[in-house]
Amino acid sequence: MSDREDQFLLTGAVVLTCDDKDTRINDGAVMVDGDEIADLGPAEEIEEKYPRLHRENLEGKLLMPGLVNTHIHCRMSIIRGLAEDLSLREWLQETYRFRQSYLDEETQKMGVELSLTESLKAGVTTIADMSFHQFLYSPITQKSGIRAVLYDAIMDVYEDTPRKDEMMEFLEDSHPDHIIPGAALHAPYSTTPELLEWFQETIVEGTDVPYSIHLAEIRREIEECQEEYGMTTTEWLEDVGFLSPRLLAVHGIWLEDSDLELLRENEVKISHNPQSNMKLGAGVAPVMKMIKHGLTVGLGTDGAASNNDLDLFAEADTAGKLQKVHHKDPERLTARKLIRMLTIEGARALNLEDQIGSIEVGKQADLITIDLRQPHLLPLYNIYSQLVYSVRGSDVRDTWIEGREIMRERDLRTIDEDCLLDRISRANHRINAQRKKEKDAIKAENI
Repeated sequence: MSDREDQFLLTGAVVLTCDDKDTRINDGAVMVDGDEIADLGPAEEIEEKYPRLHRENLEGKLLMPGLVNTHIHCRMSIIRGLAEDLSLREWLQETYRFRQSYLDEETQKMGVELSLTESLKAGVTTIADMSFHQFLYSPITQKSGIRAVLYDAIMDVYEDTPRKDEMMEFLEDSHPDHIIPGAALHAPYSTTPELLEWFQETIVEGTDVPYSIHLAEIRREIEECQEEYGMTTTEWLEDVGFLSPRLLAVHGIWLEDSDLELLRENEVKISHNPQSNMKLGAGVAPVMKMIKHGLTVGLGTDGAASNNDLDLFAEADTAGKLQKVHHKDPERLTARKLIRMLTIEGARALNLEDQIGSIEVGKQADLITIDLRQPHLLPLYNIYSQLVYSVRGSDVRDTWIEGREIMRERDLRTIDEDCLLDRISRANHRINAQRKKEKDAIKAENI
């Protein structure tokens, strides 16, 4: 056996590479060297080449790239199920009021850890998290082992003073390789021209960090921009030089063909979040037009407060079926395309395609396994169809990120799940007791 613990073989699995040719190896093996994929091929061939390496037998499992969630709000898991059946703006107001009234810093940190736990257990190895106060949450994310683009968000509608200095300090701090600092301007409807100008000059032009924005999420956003500036929000952002290949635009529901062309010209990437869009009644994003225009589109869950789960396999299922029924065409958005959106296209959306998103020599060893020997996954005729329409996040068994074992047979190695769930339950009980006490007091006053 090799003396190096960071060299090992994953063998005997069906290997789905998600490379440019969508290579599939039915009895395959992957050799991991440190944090990278060093070799792959038929199991017999790879085992013969590396006879002294430790082997993990994955017979009966599928080995594939870890999933990429291109948009999430990690701390929002702590208010899962709170604000239901509301429009987006009502939802924003209700969740903001609740956070201000009931959630202290430590409770919101629990929400972040809860999101990371759910994500890792569902096969997500990379997240793009848009949250305020990322400096508070970055250490939690770092400890979990997940790869993350952390967009520190800013707005000036709900905040009296935008946290410009805090954002710059976060961007200038040192971070480990698997944590990528970024910035986010929350949305066109939650910013003033003054803040947009500051972000444009300071972040877009003054740095090389990735940045993001919620764009064209609701019809009213476009109508207000038309009334104020005589242009769509995409045109407004283009007019000030905001669009670039570093920009990840989230949602993109109310985009005109002219907007899509501007996004294509500037190589802007898109995060598609169908379940959240549906739940908030925001609309159906023109995904087929996005793809036709040559845009890179990845999938995201949004936060658990508007989804209400972080299962990317379920998101792919919804994304495919929504386009089929919307266009009344079952050939729209194939299962193979959806799996690419979960993996290599998601990586491209974050400008990380050279590092992750497929199983190829030289790329990072971000890998997951799925147990195929289950009643709802047999028989197996089309692996892509099975992954999109039958697999659940709970079918993921093992996870490696940068070659590091993060989960084995659904047991997380980086997060104490039982302890976390106990803490969440106690916080939930405390908050509900406080809410009941306040309601009882109001009721008593009105008697």
